[in-house]
Amino acid sequence: MTPITKKFSHLGFSLTFYLVLSNVLSTIVLFIFFFIYAFIHLFNNPQINPFLLVSQAQVFIRENMFLSTILTSLPGYFIAIPLTILFLNSRKYQDIPLPGFSFETPYEKTIGRKLSVSEYIMYILFLMPLGLIGSSIGAAIASVLSMISGTNITDALSRTISEMQPWQVLITTCILAPIFEEILFRYAVIGYTRRYGEWNSIFLSALIFGLVHANIFQFFYAFMIGILLGYVYIQTRNLLYTISMHMIFNFFGAFVPVLLSPDGSLNTATIVYTAFQAVVAIVGLVLLVYYIIRGNIVKFDSSKPIPGIGHPDVYLNPGMLCFFMLVLLLTIYTTIMSTYGL
Repeated sequence: MTPITKKFSHLGFSLTFYLVLSNVLSTIVLFIFFFIYAFIHLFNNPQINPFLLVSQAQVFIRENMFLSTILTSLPGYFIAIPLTILFLNSRKYQDIPLPGFSFETPYEKTIGRKLSVSEYIMYILFLMPLGLIGSSIGAAIASVLSMISGTNITDALSRTISEMQPWQVLITTCILAPIFEEILFRYAVIGYTRRYGEWNSIFLSALIFGLVHANIFQFFYAFMIGILLGYVYIQTRNLLYTISMHMIFNFFGAFVPVLLSPDGSLNTATIVYTAFQAVVAIVGLVLLVYYIIRGNIVKFDSSKPIPGIGHPDVYLNPGMLCFFMLVLLLTIYTTIMSTYGL
């Protein structure tokens, strides 16, 4: 294998490791919860059937989506992500010897620049049309697949959010998810691949970010906003920018709709807010087109080993192919589980 193939194959295996470990940990935590639930109820009522308790525990966890989300996501956030970063940053695959969680030399940390307030607001506005366009593409493809299969394919994330209280959505979707997703997909993935070409790194990290959601509805908008977040991170080298932008995007995209309509029904407030989102998205799209036409996109170093995107060695290697296959299986699984309410 070429050095590029080895480098990115290791990335693919690292991401595969993350998916497997996070899912295994989530399963273990759920089993521990079921055991504790059964133990407490058996202690209070020794005559009850243990198999009935397992069934009751499953119903309980399904009816408490916030608890389910916390139990299944926290092991991935606090255990799987740190271990994945350590595995990814193995000394054998480092371009420059760096300790554990570090992907930048002291000099490289000084390269990033600060965003002005106007730039920061402008990038947030850019997120809005990208999110709207991406979610529309995902919904359209899901509709086509529903017609072809004769089954109504549903959005797992929307279903999960609709079953949580606004404050629960705020914690899970607007605080925890942006922090840990930015650490893994911007800090780690871009940090690991950036020296091989900035645009390649931005595109690849966005693609991985979209795929890991394992959801047709989320892939396209996650991929599109991932490109912008990666672009901002490459410029600034400051994760606080992308975390806060990610939080704001999720706040307006997930928290506010639930706040206006906890049961997901259509009312005057949601209609007005949808219209407001459309107006903001149009403004953001106009500004984005103007930004591109004016030639304001930063010209990154073209002398890197991978100056553009789409290099076959980046994607057609054992590690990445393994990752792609696992994501495909997870997407099919989550789609079936969500569609049939399992």
